[in-house]
Amino acid sequence: MTVAVLVPRRSDGGHRDRLFEFTRKWWESEHPDWELIEGHHEGGLFNRAAAVNAAAAQTAADVLVIADGDVIPPEVGAAVDLAAD
Repeated sequence: MTVAVLVPRRSDGGHRDRLFEFTRKWWESEHPDWELIEGHHEGGLFNRAAAVNAAAAQTAADVLVIADGDVIPPEVGAAVDLAAD
């Protein structure tokens, strides 16, 4: 089973970027075999769905996890196992 974490985000050059650097390190440490893919939407107001779709287009993983850039979900491993079943 392959897993990809899709992170819809837009760089702000500040607080959001610092939060994502923290969560990125957590994802890489806790789930090193999972792809971590940033999805971006740059034009106009931020469109989260477009950013998720942009990230999803970059992978063929069996299970997709959508997680905001400032979120660390403690039960994500169990959720992935349930989704895979």
